Amino acid sequence: MLNWIWALFFVVAFIAAVVQAVVYGRTDVFKDVVGALFDSAKTAFEISIGLTGVMSLWLGLMRIAEQGGVTELIARLVGPLFRRLFPSVPDGHPAIGAIVMNRSANMLGLDNAATPLGLKAMKELQGLNPDPDRASNDMILFMVLNASSVTLVPISILTFRAQLHAANPADVYVPILIATFIADLSGLLIVAAVQKLSLWNGVVLAWVGSLTLAIAGLKGPEIGQGTGLNNMMRQLGGSFGVAIITTIIHIRMGQNRNIMLEHIHNYNPAFLTRFNQMVQNFLAQGVSLTQAQQMAYGSMEGVVTRQTMLTTF
Repeated sequence: MLNWIWALFFVVAFIAAVVQAVVYGRTDVFKDVVGALFDSAKTAFEISIGLTGVMSLWLGLMRIAEQGGVTELIARLVGPLFRRLFPSVPDGHPAIGAIVMNRSANMLGLDNAATPLGLKAMKELQGLNPDPDRASNDMILFMVLNASSVTLVPISILTFRAQLHAANPADVYVPILIATFIADLSGLLIVAAVQKLSLWNGVVLAWVGSLTLAIAGLKGPEIGQGTGLNNMMRQLGGSFGVAIITTIIHIRMGQNRNIMLEHIHNYNPAFLTRFNQMVQNFLAQGVSLTQAQQMAYGSMEGVVTRQTMLTTF
């Protein structure tokens, strides 16, 4: 379908150019079309390059969160809410983790990152679907929440506005927050009404009520303070992100190093062969046997350190 849409764009543009050239006598229309084509390509490339860094940063942080167990922790925190919104999903099922990651990407405004995570969540939900040829209630609810997700930090939009030299790229921050929250809440209420999903319980009311009060508490003058709020969230997120990344890297390095050290002993033929080769190489340089063995152990330590770094990063 997308191929036909793109082809239609080119055909309509070409027909419009021909009409202007023949009917209205604009002989330079094709020159303008070619110039606009190159200008648009240049703008698209510049925007994509600027967006690549932001996407790489947040995708990397989300990947670290997933590998470091942060996703599982968040899934446990929001587990009571999701158990009531998705009653057919068992506790601890991978679908909950995939839904959490998808929601996190959407709340950060990372649409491109949310797409594969959403597909993964749909695949997990399909595995629980008793009728593979028909979408289940959980799949329908997730699809609606995915399409109307609240956006806490619209990274992509702020980046686009900055690339296009907006006077204040974060002016739209709070309006986007309010609009997406209303869309998210409306989608949840409509689907719940159609599916007869009970929302009248303490957990759901606590989550929805607290978020509604937080949004309703925004005063008129605060609407124009998106820049300060956005900068504050970026600074807090960066501080927590650095702390989390450092901790996770330190833990993983220790784990990987211990795994490597398990293979370094005199009963491992591969280690003995490598160690003896190193000793012979140092002996050939004219050092004593004791010095050669000490240098071989030092070289082996360097190998372990390098392998630990490679497996960690």
